[in-house]
Amino acid sequence: VKEKEVAEEIKKEVKEKEVAEEIKKEVKEKEDVIEKEEEVDFSNVEIFTSPLKVDLKFYQKLTPKLKVEFDQYYILDHPNHLVNTLQYKVDGDNELFFKYVFNHLYKFRKLITSDLLSLLTDELIRLAEDDKKIQSIIYEIATRTSYFRRKDPIFLELSEKYARIDMNMQRTVFHPKNQYVYSYTRIAIILEKKKQFDEALEVIEDAIQKNLSDNTVTGYMGRKTRVMEKKEKLKK
Repeated sequence: VKEKEVAEEIKKEVKEKEVAEEIKKEVKEKEDVIEKEEEVDFSNVEIFTSPLKVDLKFYQKLTPKLKVEFDQYYILDHPNHLVNTLQYKVDGDNELFFKYVFNHLYKFRKLITSDLLSLLTDELIRLAEDDKKIQSIIYEIATRTSYFRRKDPIFLELSEKYARIDMNMQRTVFHPKNQYVYSYTRIAIILEKKKQFDEALEVIEDAIQKNLSDNTVTGYMGRKTRVMEKKEKLKK
């Protein structure tokens, strides 16, 4: 009888663990879906409204390797020229190109190298001429594009860099309240993935104080609980 009770108890514990794992799986799947759904289409967003001080020698300053890549995306009749309206003219007027290149940057997320992404981001930030609102849009697009390739450490580092810049700008310039701010969510996720739990909790707590949304089912409070649980497990 005692052996039967022990066996039943073991079966019960196994069942409870299976249920708990299923719940965790369902929550993760919901969050993964939400993270995919919250990707924003910037194709119709007006990023620049004023004339741009375009660098007339931008193309000439590219390295030979970057020219080959840039040509495929923006100059040549090539399978990788994904957006026909984005046409760079060597030695021509390229104000419209730079005005709209970041509207469609995410379309190149599977192709673009980290070097070209960094170079284009720096150039667009220069063209923004210290307009923080425009810079924030640029950094968000650059973060989203680089984060898509997060399994590559170089792209993960790049997405963290841009998200940090924007988050700091949000803190010092925009002071957001009661809204969704992409860079806060992205930094919290990246730090959690990197097991940098203390800093992740600082970002999450800041978001909670500002009553920010992270576009997930459980919000920042749920994220805080998960990160604290992971931090405790790491200590064991």
